[in-house]
Amino acid sequence: MAPVTGAMREPCSPHELLYRTLRDQQYCDVLVDRMAGFPFRDEIVALADSVAPRRALADPIFEESPDQAPLLVRLPVGEIALIEQILAQALADADSPAVQTRPICAFVFSQLGLDRLAAHLTRSMNLRVEGQGNIYFRFFDPRVAHHLARILTPEQLAGIFPGVRHWAYVDPAGRLRIADHAAAPPGLFAPTLTAAQWQELARIEAFNLAVRLLRQAGHLLDDGTEQDIHHALRAAQAAGLASSADQATYAAWSVAHGDAFRSRPDLAASIGTAVDNGIPLADVLEQHIGRSL
Repeated sequence: MAPVTGAMREPCSPHELLYRTLRDQQYCDVLVDRMAGFPFRDEIVALADSVAPRRALADPIFEESPDQAPLLVRLPVGEIALIEQILAQALADADSPAVQTRPICAFVFSQLGLDRLAAHLTRSMNLRVEGQGNIYFRFFDPRVAHHLARILTPEQLAGIFPGVRHWAYVDPAGRLRIADHAAAPPGLFAPTLTAAQWQELARIEAFNLAVRLLRQAGHLLDDGTEQDIHHALRAAQAAGLASSADQATYAAWSVAHGDAFRSRPDLAASIGTAVDNGIPLADVLEQHIGRSL
């Protein structure tokens, strides 16, 4: 499949990605967030080190709880069935409002040795933001990982994943996507994020809340939903909604009901009531509209 403009390709089948890459490399590195509630985490961690060697991303922040540090596991081609199970489960759970399964952060394809790759990824947990200095960057969190290719430039992605030619992640609809970028020299320093990029990253919590609200209300995610949510979150912030919960509520209503919601003559008053009185927007809308999402 030929790459398209930007950092992302169109979704491809798990088999297409896995067999194409594993055919040549014979392994892939799986980045696991051990703090996440992930159903296949124990199966991966339980694999013998001789079969699937692993390295923790040993940042000092995990010094007192090393068992919670992100884990990089090198899965051989012989474990492809486990990878396929992970992807199949992510797809099956994507539209279930009762399941909050968080997928593995990323499948990473690199020629680097495991120690060297783990050291580079550990360094990427400490990034600089314009005007704010150094920050702890949870790029390995599955709730964050699928936003990186949208927010960061290919050059910045290459800096976070030095020596990595491409990596794959699962989007909110449970589909596998591939992020391509020119492999950065292994000695390249981690990139600096702009203030605007940091603001986009700060909206991730609201995005994930909006997805959850839509699923709970029975709305299925399609190809355009993700961009619609991002657009609505920016509109919510511009309207004066500051909390992630209120921004997510606005976005979920906007995506679910479109112009019928956005053109309501009492919408501005509803937002004002929520902001001025510290009342959750969801409660105000339910009272004014007469029903929940």
